[in-house]
Amino acid sequence: VNFLHGIPAYHIREFFRMSGNPGGSGKLYVMFADCSANWDALEIMQRAAGGMINQIGIWTEQPLWKANGASEQYNLNLVKGLNDVAVGLAEQNQPLSLILSANPSNTGADTTEGRQIDLNKIPSCICESSRISCIFGQAHHEKISTMQMCNRNHTPVGFLGAVMGAIAKANVHESIAWVKQFNLFADDFQEIELGFGDINLDEAEENFLSLNRYESLSPSLLDELDDKGYIFPIKYAGRENGI
Repeated sequence: VNFLHGIPAYHIREFFRMSGNPGGSGKLYVMFADCSANWDALEIMQRAAGGMINQIGIWTEQPLWKANGASEQYNLNLVKGLNDVAVGLAEQNQPLSLILSANPSNTGADTTEGRQIDLNKIPSCICESSRISCIFGQAHHEKISTMQMCNRNHTPVGFLGAVMGAIAKANVHESIAWVKQFNLFADDFQEIELGFGDINLDEAEENFLSLNRYESLSPSLLDELDDKGYIFPIKYAGRENGI
């Protein structure tokens, strides 16, 4: 439970909560690997499963975006390389899709500026990488904040487990955005935040300066992030307890 500050255990619990089938016949494969040099772990995992995995969720502390000058949009990171691996597996008759939960709180430098994210500089993730989806966002809850704070580089915890559970539960024609069928709401998932913004610490070094609570984000900004292809939790006006 305490391994990596409890983050893997949290996502595994969320997977089974959302899949709604903890005693079913499905299989959940979990692998821990150093992927700083390559993504060979994906091929190893698919081989171990006999090519039967349809979706792989990736949680990594590597940055989702890289800075590109003071005034330019960030560069999208990781996506093309991961998609190339998925394409290679498809050519071996082992097709799968990837759900990427990378680190959106850092632009590649361990500096004050590197830990600050300008939401207007976030690039589109819509590109020629059709086998990968990018997700960010997380529950606003003390448990989540503690895990993120305990992690030395403060990578957001995210909601990968919940997404993978919803995908496992969904029929092929269903969207996991169908809130009636795939509502994320739970005792510890009542409020939401991006999990990034300014992860520098306050003077007391007890709290992050900003993790962008959902209520602080304008509808136009949320629409823009949606148009850029990202998947993230939202609330629905007029629907109580719907996430």
